[in-house]
Order: sequence, then C-alpha cells, then structure tokens
Amino acid sequence: MPDQGGAARRTWLALLMAASLAACSQPEAANSELTGPPPGLDARFYPPPGWTWGRVHVAGQPDARYGLAAPPVAPRGDVLVLVDRGDIAETWFETARALMAEGLAVWTLEPPGEAGSQRYALAGRRAHRPSNAPALAAIDVLARRIVRPTPRRPLVVLAEGEAGLLARVAAQRSPISAVLAGAPAIRPEAPLGLVAVWAGRLGLDWTPCPAPDHAPPVAGDPERLRVQAVWLKRRPELATLGETCGLQAAERALAHVEAPAPTLAFDPSAGDRPHLARDAVRGSWLAQVDAALDRAAPRFGDRPRLGPDQAFRTTP
Repeated sequence: MPDQGGAARRTWLALLMAASLAACSQPEAANSELTGPPPGLDARFYPPPGWTWGRVHVAGQPDARYGLAAPPVAPRGDVLVLVDRGDIAETWFETARALMAEGLAVWTLEPPGEAGSQRYALAGRRAHRPSNAPALAAIDVLARRIVRPTPRRPLVVLAEGEAGLLARVAAQRSPISAVLAGAPAIRPEAPLGLVAVWAGRLGLDWTPCPAPDHAPPVAGDPERLRVQAVWLKRRPELATLGETCGLQAAERALAHVEAPAPTLAFDPSAGDRPHLARDAVRGSWLAQVDAALDRAAPRFGDRPRLGPDQAFRTTP
C-alpha cells in the first residue's frame, strides 16, 4: 500500500518551497516615502538638506531603498552607508550631516528584504535574505550605475555589525575603494542553529529563527537611541520584527570570508552601533572614520584640513 501520509508531506513541502521561490522573485509594492521629519526630534537628527530617496531595481528581487545628499561644494568622494540588519537609514542622518560638512556626498543603502527596502512576502516583517546574492547585486548596481565613482571621486563603504561582512565581499567585485567596517557581533566559530540548518535543508529559509547569541551592544546615547523609535512610530513598516533562518545562514557564510586589503576595522569597544553611541565613544569612532576617509578620498589642495575640534561638526 502506498505511503499516503509521506506523499502528502512531500507535496506540502514542495508547495512551501515553490511559494518561497515565488516570494523571492515577486517583490512587494514599494512604500511611498513621507516627507519631513516626525515631531519630537532634535534638528541634528533631521534629514540633511537635499536628502533624496530612490530605489535600486534588480530583476527578480525586491527593490532596495537608497538615500542621497551632497554638500554644497564639489564632493571629494562618496560614502555609502550600508545599513545593518535591525537598523534603519534614518538613524544615520546625524552622521550624514557630519560627513557632508567634510565635503563628502553621503549615500545609504538597505539590503533587499530589510528596513525600508521591499520585503519578501513569506518572510513578512522579518529581516530575510535567501542568500547574499541579492544584497551584493543591489550594492553593485548602486555603485556602478548610480554613484559611478571615479579615481578623483572614490567610493568608500561605511558599515557596522554584520553589514561590514557584506561590505567586505562587495568590495571584491564592485568599484569600491575602501571599506570602513565595525566589529560584527556574530562569532564565525559559532555553529548555525539547528532550526536554521533544517530550514535550509527543507527549503524553508523564510521561516523565523531564534536570534543567535550576539555580543551585547555598547550602551548608546539616549537621544540617539530615541531616533529609531520616533521614526518607527511614524513609519511602522520600516520595523524589523525578528529574522529568518535564511538571513542567519547568509550572514554565517560571510563570516568566513577574508577581508580585502582596503579595509579598516574599528576598535571593538565602539560596539556594533557606534553612530548611536555616547559622545566619547562616537567621537573616537568618527576620528577613525575621518582619518581613513582622508586617505581614501584626499582633500582638495585648496581646502584646508579641519582641526580635531572642527572635524565632524554637527550642524542643524
């Protein structure tokens, strides 16, 4: 007698796998961007002057949201902030203002399936990545077709946490001059969880997975930590509600990739969110960024170097 129960289970798994693949190839409709900052924020956390949103489109995957603003003078370089999982681009506005004051154009990019980018249907509001290919493709399209760096105006990627792992790989295939990456919270030697392993084997990578045992983040500045909550209150669709097994497997694959030569690793004491840290920690981190950017994108000869007290000044 045929095993009807086994056949039914195999059919059910096949349908789920087909639905998962369909979700990967059919991105959701884009969310319209709201103009103006939400109430309750200090002016330093507002979008920089001229801030513009756009979408990176790669066939067969969700669109990725990017942001852009440039200084009033000819930029000496471009800085791409690769937003980490669980973060949103809006928390980088204060740092973007500081970078623009140093003569740099600033871009942000949220990987497909996360934050303000389009999501995968079956993953819902969970951060999802069926593999690293969609995120790497979005970075490459943004760099080659939209930013279009030149030797005189190089592109540098600034990333924190697990986004730094993705940036290291992207630098090996995209026109990126340097990567400024923080210390990832993930431990390469830690094994992938059992749930994630089986979800991958069954083609159910979009299912939720328990969060791995990450290192505790360094305490941030209370006002800076409020920024994300205020934005999410106005735009709850930006929130990330957990993560999928696919995302964990993709990040684990990146953890074993060796960094290319043009990579600066920040002091681990800065934590995985130094742009939201208290002034002392954030100031030390910005000094490292400042020095690295001066090497990657030298200042124009007619523009004097700012002193330590002026570097990365914040203006509303």
